[in-house]
Amino acid sequence: MPQPSEDGAPGLLRKVFMGPYAHHMTAAASAGEECGDHDSCPCCPFTNSIDAFSEQLAAQAFFGIRLYACRDDNGMLAADCRVNGEDFPAGAELLRAVIRNAQLTQ
Repeated sequence: MPQPSEDGAPGLLRKVFMGPYAHHMTAAASAGEECGDHDSCPCCPFTNSIDAFSEQLAAQAFFGIRLYACRDDNGMLAADCRVNGEDFPAGAELLRAVIRNAQLTQ
């Protein structure tokens, strides 16, 4: 992921590694559904909340980011986001929006 530089110098080229991940749904997805057709593939929580991580992506440091989001059978939302083990509310709020707007097959 190329990151622009503020001073005109060449920007950073960041790599994002994902995993391990867990994904659980109580109902199976429709046959033929692929990433891009829905909001529930393993990469979607990060890519749909990437705006919260612009500061981390622009920095040269290594960051460990943990994302957790769920919607239970009653529609209750929960989300937790940690950056280097510390609570990161901006990420959690965007994750709640991802889950709130996800079109999961029921």
